[in-house]
Amino acid sequence: MQPKSLLSLLVLAVTTVMSSALLGSDWSVLVGKIGEDVKNQIKEARPDLNAIDIVGEDDMLTMDFREDRVRVFVDEDNKCVRTPTVG
Repeated sequence: MQPKSLLSLLVLAVTTVMSSALLGSDWSVLVGKIGEDVKNQIKEARPDLNAIDIVGEDDMLTMDFREDRVRVFVDEDNKCVRTPTVG
């Protein structure tokens, strides 16, 4: 494995761990629920967040990391398809 690939994997792992810690909960239970319901549950648990965005699972997005944002990825049926994370 090349150093650049290893570094990318390390950054992804650290970001995932940080996201879970910042959320303070296991949000994997939200997968499969309606996007708007997921957004409302996150908003209730984390009123400090400035942005809770519902986005399509294949949408192009910026790669910046923001501690005040959660993205809820939904499919064409508006169901959450990934565990929401801070970032």
